[in-house]
Amino acid sequence: MRILKRLTLAAVLLLIIGAAVRLPVLAQDSVREFPNGLTVSGPFLSFYESAPQPYLSFGLPISAEIPTADGRTLQFFQRAVFELAGDQIQLLPLGEQYYLPLEAAQAGDRLLACRTVGADGYRVCYDFLTYYETNDGPRLLGDPIAEMEQDAQGRFQQCFRNGCLEWRPENPSGQRVIPQDLGTLAYSQSYGLTDGGAVGSAIAAAPPSTTLQVHAFVSQALIPSGNPQSLYVIVQDQNLNPIEGASVAVTVHYPNNLYDARISPTDANGISQTHFDVGFYPFKEIIRVDITVEKDGLTAKTATWFRIWW
Repeated sequence: MRILKRLTLAAVLLLIIGAAVRLPVLAQDSVREFPNGLTVSGPFLSFYESAPQPYLSFGLPISAEIPTADGRTLQFFQRAVFELAGDQIQLLPLGEQYYLPLEAAQAGDRLLACRTVGADGYRVCYDFLTYYETNDGPRLLGDPIAEMEQDAQGRFQQCFRNGCLEWRPENPSGQRVIPQDLGTLAYSQSYGLTDGGAVGSAIAAAPPSTTLQVHAFVSQALIPSGNPQSLYVIVQDQNLNPIEGASVAVTVHYPNNLYDARISPTDANGISQTHFDVGFYPFKEIIRVDITVEKDGLTAKTATWFRIWW
């Protein structure tokens, strides 16, 4: 995994200050408590709330304010690190720190879908450009440091000075571009945390799921009678995090009978799938599929369909 490779980097995040983005502090004495029990206050809260979509840009706080020996104060978030030095808030350049080059992805010749950003001439395209322009990208992400790239699994990413974006096709439309959790990676590296557990300070637990979101689709919307069909179910929480281990019940409404099944629980990516043979039914018949998912007392439902075709 790309994140595991990044954990082998030897750089110590706490020494990175020279290239940080400096932003003015907004006077603020209020305190906000987050679902994981941590609080953000004063200038840290002012800057957090200055983002168009703070949770999307920064995520939840994963540490309290941490004073350093040289007079700075840090606070770590899932997707960013804030630093208070003097009267300035600085965003540490996590994109530059953790960027690992991947295979270049072809953006094509649709120039209207791309825009050149920054002195280095890198293009920002498609959904990445939409995210950049609607979420204060010039201020919060900075200039791109690479073109759009693609990993071995086909997932797209683009890295900027202060963070990296990735495209998740399994998310709902309009929510498929999200920042990578580089703040979590930075906290882990700085304080000696590994996947096996904490050494020293413990990272804050993720907030509990309060709602489930379920999406479903079939592999063939138009399918001949008697052919094999595939059904895919995606389960996420209120923050679009994948839900592992959710039970999935499926009901296929054929014209003369129902097919009920409990398919495999969702995997680590929040995905469950099943395959079944479509019976022989009249041309143009619509077959409805109902899906119910359950996890830790939470329930959600959705539906999809396919049509019998030639």
